[in-house]
Amino acid sequence: MHFTRKNFCTLIYGLECSHVIPALMIDESTDSSNTSKLLLLLRYCENLEVKEKYLGVCTLGETNAQTIFDKAWGLLNDDGYLLEKLVVVFGDNAPCIQGEIGGVITKFKEKVPHIKEGRCFSHLYNLVVKNFIENTLSLRNLKVMIYKLTDYFRKSPKRSEYFRSA
Repeated sequence: MHFTRKNFCTLIYGLECSHVIPALMIDESTDSSNTSKLLLLLRYCENLEVKEKYLGVCTLGETNAQTIFDKAWGLLNDDGYLLEKLVVVFGDNAPCIQGEIGGVITKFKEKVPHIKEGRCFSHLYNLVVKNFIENTLSLRNLKVMIYKLTDYFRKSPKRSEYFRSA
């Protein structure tokens, strides 16, 4: 599903009746075909329960902060209601998202001063685990072995088919 202004605004207006604190989550990633994607989620509290709504994904031509900001802002800018209600913009710890000088969240804060920044705890936990594995020799060797095994099957259609059928 690709996000559109219409389904985004319908979602926001649908939440208007309940007590919510909306937060936008932005994540940029590159898929297996080496195509950069932008993912947007809305996180909010309703009756003391945290909920998430998937807003959509779009393709990015470039992965710099300005391009990511322009894509996200283009969706949000047409609806002043959303920008008034939006409280926090979350992102991973990548410099293009969190950078203090020209990051995406900094650009949001320049346009809408009341918006706060947040960091995604899932990304932080992922970094902790990644660093633990990289600094533990036996785990690092296991990771290398798994990558080599994965590549062995992935690089051959015949082996990939054998693996799927097993």
